[in-house]
Amino acid sequence: MHYRISIHRTAELSLKGQFAFDGYDPEGAYPYAMFVYLIRAPGRQPILVDTGPRSIEEINRGITGLVLEPVTQRPGESIESILRREEVDAAEISHVFFTHLHYDHVSNVHLFPNARIVVSEAGWEDALARGGGAAPGEVFFAMRDEWSSRVIPAADGQEVLPGIVTLHFGGHTSCSMGIAVETIKGRAIITGDVVSLYANLEMDIPIGVYEDREQVMAAMARIRRESDIIIPSHDPLVLERWPNGIG
Repeated sequence: MHYRISIHRTAELSLKGQFAFDGYDPEGAYPYAMFVYLIRAPGRQPILVDTGPRSIEEINRGITGLVLEPVTQRPGESIESILRREEVDAAEISHVFFTHLHYDHVSNVHLFPNARIVVSEAGWEDALARGGGAAPGEVFFAMRDEWSSRVIPAADGQEVLPGIVTLHFGGHTSCSMGIAVETIKGRAIITGDVVSLYANLEMDIPIGVYEDREQVMAAMARIRRESDIIIPSHDPLVLERWPNGIG
């Protein structure tokens, strides 16, 4: 089974250097983008990885200490606009995979009424044990209670669908995971925030926002080892390297 991955920017910002790279360039500023990933294969319903931010105003209130320039969204970058452009009905999405439970990745999940919601098993259990997660409360508690039958807590190495495997990373958050997708060009890994920029890998300097640095470093090594194609979570260069998607 080979899939096609189309990559869509949902917003952009300028991040302070010490958050882009651990212990590096505190005065620097780095352009970041936010993305969602639409995955399709002949004869299968479409799949989404991450959902983008629901409210630009709300996300800006939450990240003021991290950015030099606030998050902005261009016309056509909302998740609704992306789906219209791709001629996909939100009700057709069969699965929504979350790389982790931060606001910019999960807060539009309510738009997908028929989707199974795939989260990291280890991170989900940790969120349940703590009585909450990094996700906004209305999202986390809906997944825990109202949508519990739709949640798939996926293990490391689990083939959730033919050719789509979840990789538990941790590091950035306990719920951080990668999504490995078989494409005609090879195995692509959507990294989530354990790798935000290609430069994190190229300089071997991890992200500056993490819960466990060693887990981030281990994830970076694993991504290099197990992928043919790497799709970092926030690098504007993704659209330059893969302007027509992958597959």
